[in-house]
Amino acid sequence: MKRMLAAPTGFIVLLGALAGCSAAPSPDHHIEAPSGCALYVGVMSGNDEIDARLVLCPSSDGYAGQIQYESPRSGWSIRNVHGRTDPMGELVLDETEFVEQHPGEEWMFCLVDHYRLKAGARGAVTGEYMSSACEDHAKIELQRTQ
Repeated sequence: MKRMLAAPTGFIVLLGALAGCSAAPSPDHHIEAPSGCALYVGVMSGNDEIDARLVLCPSSDGYAGQIQYESPRSGWSIRNVHGRTDPMGELVLDETEFVEQHPGEEWMFCLVDHYRLKAGARGAVTGEYMSSACEDHAKIELQRTQ
């Protein structure tokens, strides 16, 4: 995700800065894990601090699933992911498409180039993602809940 900066100046911009950013719409539902799949919930911090939900299911060539982002500033989105475990044991996921996206005012979403995740103790997953289109590099902390 990336915040779009407006070029115009003047009284309207000043009022907007004093009032703060308007809140982005919230999702009317959250992704859930079907039977046989895992659900991870946590936070990601890059261009914005966001709540995240990741559903991963085994597939014939690795993993498939969805990730949902939610932030009162930048908005929310659901994206399809696909990936595999690399030889070092890291989970590498790529986003394939947006399922739904509702960016906040002055924000835009970009697909993530890749996620690199490491399993930790007691269902914890940490890592990072990189989005060259949005110039976004984020840290990820998730916890398996299902």
